[in-house]
Formats: sequence, C-alpha cells, structure tokens
Amino acid sequence: KVVVSEAFFSAVVGGSQTLSFYVQDVDGGKVTKDINYLVQGVMPLATSDYDLWFGNVTFKAIVLDGASSVKIAYSADGATWTEVDAVEGANNTYTAAGSNFAAEKNYTYKLVVEGVDAGKALTLQTAAGAQIPNGDMERWSKPTWWLPYGDGDAPFWLTGNEGGNMASATLTQPSTDVRPGSTGTQSAYLKSQKASVMGIGKFAAGNLFTGTFSMNGLDGIVTFGRDFAFTAKPKSLSFWMKNNEGTINEGSHASGTDIYTIMVLITDGTTFAVNTKDESTFIKLDQLGNTPGIIGYGYLSGSDSRAEWTEETIDITYVEDMKSVKPKKIVVSFTPSGYGDYFCGSTSSWMYVDDIVLNY
Repeated sequence: KVVVSEAFFSAVVGGSQTLSFYVQDVDGGKVTKDINYLVQGVMPLATSDYDLWFGNVTFKAIVLDGASSVKIAYSADGATWTEVDAVEGANNTYTAAGSNFAAEKNYTYKLVVEGVDAGKALTLQTAAGAQIPNGDMERWSKPTWWLPYGDGDAPFWLTGNEGGNMASATLTQPSTDVRPGSTGTQSAYLKSQKASVMGIGKFAAGNLFTGTFSMNGLDGIVTFGRDFAFTAKPKSLSFWMKNNEGTINEGSHASGTDIYTIMVLITDGTTFAVNTKDESTFIKLDQLGNTPGIIGYGYLSGSDSRAEWTEETIDITYVEDMKSVKPKKIVVSFTPSGYGDYFCGSTSSWMYVDDIVLNY
C-alpha cells in the first residue's frame, strides 16, 4: 500500500494530471502503471485565456470538495493581491474573471478556498507590448531624398521629403546628435524652411509621421495612420527631443512664436487625410476626443524651446464609447511648426527626435 500525501499534491499543478508508478520487487519483477488524478488548484493560463488590450483574464481551477467561498488571487509584484470570486461549473471546475491584466508583468496566481491557499501557486510572465518600427530612428535610406526607413524595409514613418517636387528642401534627415545614454548613433532632425515647389517658394514645416505623403499640385496631402498589430494597450508615448521655436516669419495664419505639435492617435482603422488646400481636413487637437474612429489620443504642443535633450511623455486618453473596440492603426506625428498646414511658421524652427517608445 502506497499513500500519496497531500503535501505531494500541493506541489502539483491543478487539473487532470497523470502520475506514473514504477514498482520493482527483490526478485526483479517490475511494472509501470499510470493513474489519472484530478488535482485541486489553479490551472495554467493559456494565451487564449487573456487579452492584454482589454486587460481581461479568465482563471480556471479545480476544487474537489464543495466550498462556500472559492476565489482566485493574483498579483504582479507579490505584495498587492487582487481576489476575484470563482463560479462553479461542471466536473469540479471553477472560473474567475480578472481585469487590468497588463503586458510585461510577472504574475503569480493561486486558488483560495474558504480563505486558505489551496494547491500550487503558478506564475506567468506576460509578453511585452508591441513597439513602433524604427522608433529609435536608427534606420534611414536615401534613394533620392532621405527616408526614415532602411533599404528593403516596409515604410512606416514618412516625412514631407517624400514629395518629389520638394526634393530641393530636406525637411527631415538623420543626425548623429543623439540623446544622452542612447545605445544608437542616429536621431531625426526636423527643420522648417522655405521650400521650392515647382519653382514657387512656399513654407514647409519639418515633419515626421506615420502615414503616407503625396503632392497635389502645390499642395501636400498627408494621410495619417499605419497598420499596427497591438498586442496590449499602451498607457503613454515617450520620446526624447530638443527643439527651437523661432519667431513666425512665413504665412499669415498666426504671428509671434512658432509652436511645435506632437500627437499620438490610436484608431479603429480610420486614417486622416490632411490636404493643405482644404482647411476642413485639418486635425483639431482640442476635438480629438470627439473625432470618429479615434480610440485613444494624446498630444503635446507649445512654444517653449529645449536647448538640451529632454525626455517627454504623452499620456494616452481612451474614448469611453470606444473602449470595446480593438484598434488597427496608429498615428504618431512630430513637427516644430504646428501651423505648417497653413504654410505658416518660422524658418528658425527645428526639432530633434530620438527613441520613441510606447509604454504599457
């Protein structure tokens, strides 16, 4: 007779498990026998059990004896625990729904029966959230004008350089001036200037954005938005920058000191085509929360200059009515001349950008 103790099963993962017994007697007789056991405890999470965009997680556990209180407890730091009630199903199986399950966390989770830990506690490290391609600004190419992606790379970032008629004006290019502590050797340098478009001088804002660019006569069309496979929900966008905001000396839309504009949008697949010939297409920063198709948004804008590299973070606000929608595209845009759509700004305005990161 062999007794397998509770202490043994407390170290076994919850669920249907197979124990193999190997027996040999003194005369050399031997036999192996597998016996299936239903083990009490929380069961391992599969990737199909949680969604890091919505933060949902479904825990499953086995409880062998009837209990009036069954809960699942989980923690990302081992100090602060969240307990959720478990609901009984068929064949001794209980399920519990958790929330705020996030990317790049080391979770511990366990079964709690009648207020006492039961079975083996398990751990799970969730994957890091997806990052924007070439966010470190290390990859560039120059077939005719500078492009913010390497040879053979799929375009993700673009600039106003893309308009062939404006090739004489390099609005954005790589720079070896990188932020302190950078592991890379390149950043993006955005310079606003008077450009020659079909022989006619027009003000052009230095820019860097996710999307596409084309020319329509003397006017530019920027379509903001690139496909992006979100694996989790970002809380903010961080980046390093330094900039100069000069006195506006081109265009009549505004006067005084130029303004920089930095924007992040998460959308349901909607893109935004901004045509400099049609002001109704211009993106209004103060209306982003009411713009159809936008799931989350954030921006930074002002006239202050930074002589030294500075890290900035833009918090992403999520639209309440869009919280059940999964995203498909992302917009990130930088310019030292926020009135550029109106061909207005300062030829003394510039911006450096490096190490753009989504924070989860």
